[in-house]
Amino acid sequence: MLYDRPYMRDPAPKNFTDYFWVVLWVLIGSFLVQIILSEFGLGGFLSSWVAFSVPAALSAKIWTAVTYSIMHAGPGHLFFNGLAYFFIGRWLYREIEPKRFLQVILASVVMGAIAWLTIQLLFGGGRAVPLVGFSAAVAGMVTLVCLIAPDRKITLLLFFVLPVEARPRIILFCLLGFESLGFLFLELAPMLSDRPAESAVAFSAHLGGMLAGYLYYRMLKSPVPVFESVRKKVSIEPPKWTKKGASNAGKYKVNVSSRKDLRKEVDRILDKINRDGFGALSEEEKRILDQAGELLKK
Repeated sequence: MLYDRPYMRDPAPKNFTDYFWVVLWVLIGSFLVQIILSEFGLGGFLSSWVAFSVPAALSAKIWTAVTYSIMHAGPGHLFFNGLAYFFIGRWLYREIEPKRFLQVILASVVMGAIAWLTIQLLFGGGRAVPLVGFSAAVAGMVTLVCLIAPDRKITLLLFFVLPVEARPRIILFCLLGFESLGFLFLELAPMLSDRPAESAVAFSAHLGGMLAGYLYYRMLKSPVPVFESVRKKVSIEPPKWTKKGASNAGKYKVNVSSRKDLRKEVDRILDKINRDGFGALSEEEKRILDQAGELLKK
């Protein structure tokens, strides 16, 4: 594997923070704190000051539009959200800058809260139980991943047993259809008929998270200045080598007799791989990588 070569493994800076794991441990730690406080009879405090609800929004507890995401209704709720985050988030974390990764999560969480609150104010009369869970963030990340690589084949474990090959584009359409139907028939319909909700799932929050993922993707394709650095980190266009007539052969030459020049050229090539994929390299660049692997071992 190319990434197993020594010159492909840059040492992490001393102040490096792996935000992917930080988020995961925050979710787990928060749930443990939630259990402990509930045992001491402080469940009402959590519902009022951490979970998101119509009364919380109307009383200007704006932080709850974010903090609700670190609370969960039970171990199963946390498990499935954490599992989805682990697989989806790990892929996305490699594609965009760590700080942008946090931005996607935050945008999805807030948009999910806004969508849920809007539906409650318009149709629910504020009767719903407080909103909790990381599902809106997961929905936003899934949407962004599917839009970044819509045709990349992936393998899913159906019911955690059966391997099924699918394309992200199809997964996104299925997810959108499922969430839309759930919203219409299990969340909105009971509100309109003044009946108790038939599901505890906040489909409107999921749809809000998906909308945030879509809007973030649109900013990646046509970024405003603040998103320029994001666009440089994620490939959202077909790699140049897939275009007809594309050829980079012989475009770059480098004097590899100098280790300093060699390292500089290798860094440039690695940036190109990160941006356009390994297939975009010319034969000369591939030869330099192979040669660098031998020289840098010495």
